[in-house]
Amino acid sequence: MNKNFFYTIILGMNKHILIPGFCLFFLIAAQGNAADTISTLEAKLKDAGGEEQLKIVIELTDLYTEKDLEKAFSYAKKALELVQRTQTSREAEVLNLLGKISYRRGDYTSTIDYANQAGEIARKLGDKKNDAASLFNLGMANKYLANYNQALDYFSSAQAIYKELGDEKKIVTCLNQIGLVYRRVNDFSKAIEYLVKAGEICIQSNDKNALASIYNNMGIIYFEMGNLDFAIEYYKKNLEISQDNDTPGNIGIYKMNIAEIYDRQGKYDEAIKLYKESLEIAEKVGSPKNLSNTLLSMGDHFEKRNDPRNALDYYTRALKIKEGIHESYGVIEALLGLGRIHHRLGHYPAALDFLEKTITLSKEINNPMGIRDAYFQLSAVYQETGNSPKALEYYKKYKETNDTIFNEDNARKIAEMQARFDLERKEKEISLLKKDQQIQSLKLVRQKSIVYSSIVISVLILILAFVIYTRYRLKARANKKLQEEISIRIKTEEALVKSRKLETIAILAGGISHDFNNLLAVILGNLSFIKDSDLPLDDTIVHCLDSAEKAAINAADLIRKFLAISNAKGGQPKKVILPDILKNISSFSHQFEQIRLDISIPGNLKALYGDEHQLVQLMGNLLLNAYEAAGPAGDVEGNNFDKPIGITVSAQNIMLENENPWNLQPGEYIKVSVKDRGKGIPPELMDKIFDPYFSTKQRGIQKGMGFGLAIASAIIKKHKGHIEVSSEVNQGTTVDLYIPAYND
Repeated sequence: MNKNFFYTIILGMNKHILIPGFCLFFLIAAQGNAADTISTLEAKLKDAGGEEQLKIVIELTDLYTEKDLEKAFSYAKKALELVQRTQTSREAEVLNLLGKISYRRGDYTSTIDYANQAGEIARKLGDKKNDAASLFNLGMANKYLANYNQALDYFSSAQAIYKELGDEKKIVTCLNQIGLVYRRVNDFSKAIEYLVKAGEICIQSNDKNALASIYNNMGIIYFEMGNLDFAIEYYKKNLEISQDNDTPGNIGIYKMNIAEIYDRQGKYDEAIKLYKESLEIAEKVGSPKNLSNTLLSMGDHFEKRNDPRNALDYYTRALKIKEGIHESYGVIEALLGLGRIHHRLGHYPAALDFLEKTITLSKEINNPMGIRDAYFQLSAVYQETGNSPKALEYYKKYKETNDTIFNEDNARKIAEMQARFDLERKEKEISLLKKDQQIQSLKLVRQKSIVYSSIVISVLILILAFVIYTRYRLKARANKKLQEEISIRIKTEEALVKSRKLETIAILAGGISHDFNNLLAVILGNLSFIKDSDLPLDDTIVHCLDSAEKAAINAADLIRKFLAISNAKGGQPKKVILPDILKNISSFSHQFEQIRLDISIPGNLKALYGDEHQLVQLMGNLLLNAYEAAGPAGDVEGNNFDKPIGITVSAQNIMLENENPWNLQPGEYIKVSVKDRGKGIPPELMDKIFDPYFSTKQRGIQKGMGFGLAIASAIIKKHKGHIEVSSEVNQGTTVDLYIPAYND
């Protein structure tokens, strides 16, 4: 056998052990036989004594270990009492049983205690079998506690003893666990090395159950990669080998994994039904690990269905159990889920707290995936709370971490594709070896050699073709992903520059507005005093006083616009009807008497969610801008307009998904469009249109002051919406508003 044959296979048994649900018929029959055996043994136990009693109790412990952990633990404790009372040589065996049950229950501290006691007794008696079992239990406990160096030492020591004893099944189990530990710390080359050794032993010994486990692990890998077709293919191969060897606990796992595939396929009703069945089984069996895994999957299900309240409940329950059994990877998954849900609900302090805990724990156990995902979520939270420097800082950290993971992932996927065909070639070799044992004729032996050679050449060609194809696809995906990330980064940096500019303007406007307003109050008061006094004033002086008063009033109006930019606070958001705003808009300016609105609003338009006064001001500024752009104020040729100016206002309901161009919260929005038929805005001026005092129109006391879009931008930002402006020279300008819809 070629030692390197399995070298590129990545195996692992994480939280998934999937066999399709249609094998349940066989499982029911198997459970019935197990129940008969348990009933028979429990009946015999009533009359048994001495060594016979101990033997029956240990058998019942073994049976209940796969059926009911609490009953198994109870019988194991009884067995320990019998052993200690009768002083037999089976004390180490019973202690190891208690250690095995304890780590399945998630009580890893007790596992370590029982294993240490068992190992000490076994070494005194020279009992190598139970010495190795105690070392294996210590390895399992330390693996789940993320003490990976200690776990590797214990599994390696157990493997050495099993090798001395010649126990191939136990050797395979140890090699698998060593590989899984290396996979946990992302050392895939080491993981492959040990899992390959396990796979070669399985093939050489024609161990079908172990081979089924390999198929199952390949299915898990492709499932986690999102390749459901390959996952199902390997699960079917697994089913061909193992039919009726499963326990109630495993049935729950199978249902949960099938539900996850249904989730990916959009079959949500079937998925939730299986999740609930899996939850019931996990609670009945008393397996905290299976229970918490199902709760995590259900939290993910409701998060995808946009039901944050249910998702929050399931993630919280899962976190409590995962912390109780000290399962670090599960804790990280629950913390990330809670961070995402609190972010979606607008609970920003809670979201930041969960995400920071995720990073701390991920660094402790060397989990780059958890670190990367937490960085991305932190960037999104800080961006939404207006802390753009922090948002950019965490986005850069996310990008650096993701680049590292992506490079490792490319190499792993190439290895997995090669492994798939290597495994199939090995199966064909096994088939040919069996035929060689059955066929005695020299002619048939020669025919077999020809067939073997053809298969090997074909498989090699297929491997080469798939490697080339995979490399091409990976390169294309990498280029596409890089382009998308560059585009996102450019948009983030542009938003950061714009946000800083607006913040600077707001600080400047707020700083001078209040003092200047006080000065204007003094000026207006003195002008009013002079006009109302008995001093003799001729017409010229009165005219000058009126002009000064009018200018001061206009200056006060200008100050109000400054304040609108610096602090666009409003009242409590409420339900606002867009047609009502348009009906009352004429009170915003006398110039609206010259505007003819062409309104296109569907009858099923949802209400807006916001401050009515600010939304009136927002629409008033936009319509006034449109009037000035399309009417006499925007006409550079001096034409006379004796008819109302036509402006189009349209609206529609839209739904924004998680990924949208403006990083808005997903949900229902109203898109309001205001279109004029003016001169338009040249492309080179588009990046300045939101700056105060910038205008493409004539300047004057009442027009062209450049505050309309600046105020509109400030208001729409406070409403957590977005404003978009498009324009063509000599064709006109369109302003699109995205305002959150009111939900009952």
